[in-house]
Amino acid sequence: MDMFSVEQDGKEEFVPPADEIRRVMADIDRQILEHVGWLDQLNAALICGLPSDTDDLSGSAHHCCPFGRWYDSEAPDWLRSVSGFAELGDSHRKMHEGASLLLRRSAEGRPIEKAEYDVFLKLVTDLRWLILLLKRTLEDLLFDFDPLTGAGNRVGMSAKLHKQQQLVDRHLVDCMLVMMDIDEFKLVNDTYGHMAGDRALVAFTKYIMRSTRPFDMLFRYGGEEFLLCAPQSGMDRALEAVERLREGLMEVPVTTGDGDPDAETFHITASFGIAFMEKGIAAEEAIRRADIAVYAAKKAGRNCTKIWSPEMGIPLYA
Repeated sequence: MDMFSVEQDGKEEFVPPADEIRRVMADIDRQILEHVGWLDQLNAALICGLPSDTDDLSGSAHHCCPFGRWYDSEAPDWLRSVSGFAELGDSHRKMHEGASLLLRRSAEGRPIEKAEYDVFLKLVTDLRWLILLLKRTLEDLLFDFDPLTGAGNRVGMSAKLHKQQQLVDRHLVDCMLVMMDIDEFKLVNDTYGHMAGDRALVAFTKYIMRSTRPFDMLFRYGGEEFLLCAPQSGMDRALEAVERLREGLMEVPVTTGDGDPDAETFHITASFGIAFMEKGIAAEEAIRRADIAVYAAKKAGRNCTKIWSPEMGIPLYA
């Protein structure tokens, strides 16, 4: 699975692309519905004296309900490191302990005091609040991703690059920026259609993310242009590493339609421009330099890599 580097509570965590986040959010919505159904059955047992589920009386009730099974076994590993997930499990356990207490008193024929029931309702409210907070966290992550490709978007890019610049300023890491522009992308759209163009963008993104390190960050800079932020990348091997990316991209097949007998397969290339973050130089300047370098690569005939140098000057875009 392709993973993206993000920051949670000051720590770097890794979460999957947008489609996976949306899938988990849909799972959480289903669990909320399951939980509401369970709560209705619990209230029916308490108010009407209907038989309760024996699992709800056990000390492991929080493992037996649908939400508990999802939490224990079905929630993906990356979600377990997201802020608030551990607290959610603790709250869920406490709520079931409160429910078990009420069910036992009801089974013993003892009246349930309003104060006791209010305590249980508070536990239910706490759980719902933590679920909503987890959903909000996932929504915030989703907002930072391009919905088509799953790459980071420019909304979150600026903050991440500024933090990276701070590390460079403190001489803690080197950092390479690589601007990548898919060659003749308009021709792809004109020849194969815009849906095929979207497929090319997705194929490009997946290839770059699978070919780089988990802590490298890929952003969709605009249209068919992408920016790769690669910390701990020294100048000595930068060209060699980027050239491997460029050459490998030429072998990536793009199809105009899955399962379509008339589908065509084509390949794309890209031009690459390299620049390095420097102490005391704003991240925006490093991006500008990478953009100048990719323009030089385009001017040199496309499908090649150029490293920024002061002699390149400032390109005039038509």
